[in-house]
Amino acid sequence: MSTGVHAGDAQGHVLFRDFYGTLTRSSLDGLSGTELPVRDLPNAPLGNYFQSLDGDRKFAIYRPKSKDLTTLSVHEAGSAKLLFTQDVPAGTFIVGPVFGDPEQYLLRTVVGASDGRQAFVVRLREGRMLGVLSTQGVDDDIAVLPDGRLYRINDKSGDISTAGPDGVWQPLGRLQPPAGMRIGVWRLNHRGDRLAVIYIRSEQRSVIWTDAWVAAIDGSAQQRLTVQGLFNYPLWSPDDREISLRMDTLSSRVPQGRVSGDCGNWRIPADARDVDGLGFGHPHPIAREIFVSEGGKPSKTRACKLAAWVR
Repeated sequence: MSTGVHAGDAQGHVLFRDFYGTLTRSSLDGLSGTELPVRDLPNAPLGNYFQSLDGDRKFAIYRPKSKDLTTLSVHEAGSAKLLFTQDVPAGTFIVGPVFGDPEQYLLRTVVGASDGRQAFVVRLREGRMLGVLSTQGVDDDIAVLPDGRLYRINDKSGDISTAGPDGVWQPLGRLQPPAGMRIGVWRLNHRGDRLAVIYIRSEQRSVIWTDAWVAAIDGSAQQRLTVQGLFNYPLWSPDDREISLRMDTLSSRVPQGRVSGDCGNWRIPADARDVDGLGFGHPHPIAREIFVSEGGKPSKTRACKLAAWVR
């Protein structure tokens, strides 16, 4: 069953890693695109080396430099213009900008299975540390609200809290996973008032189902967006009216031991409910499949590795 508003004319473009290891900006129908001056991206999950920043206005690329160091390059999203580079410890990721300062970021370095329950506020371009904030370890995922405050969800408890520059975490609410499911990835919308959450259920060994829910930022008003399984990696459209989701049957085992083989992204109205029946190459009454231009040339290629949805 699928209910909700029909996906109309989409706003913005998507950034993705193309077949040639290049970052490409593409229309959502795959009929136009431009190769951006970012080359030789690794053939690995995007989350391992690409991170969207500043409400999708910037992005960071992580490139291993040595056993102990990673070179971080920060770019404008629209043009991919390089803003600055900085070497950081291996296993580091950033959040920001934070607390209303465009040069200020939160830096976390994961060593083994722990970040030491600490994160560091830094002026990243300068490589200068300003202070230390507490975390609950790697079970906490941290993002930034539009007003610059930190926003975190504990993957185990679902507890939601916020913090300002004083580093004091204030409880805001709680996510309530459906029975038998656990919190996967989540993403704040650009207005900072809604969440897209992926919940995960493991039914058998090698059988993992993932679906999307939408909730208010305090975890309330939770509504199920998809009921089909195998959806992940939510991205909000620039106007927050739609959410893109990846359906990947290349790397997921499905019932009866079958392994099917395709990967693509759909955009779904954020106010839709219980969407199912999506199939590669088949029209859907609500959702729209996202296609991209390969190598900056008009195409109708399905893009598995969408990195961001930008204006």
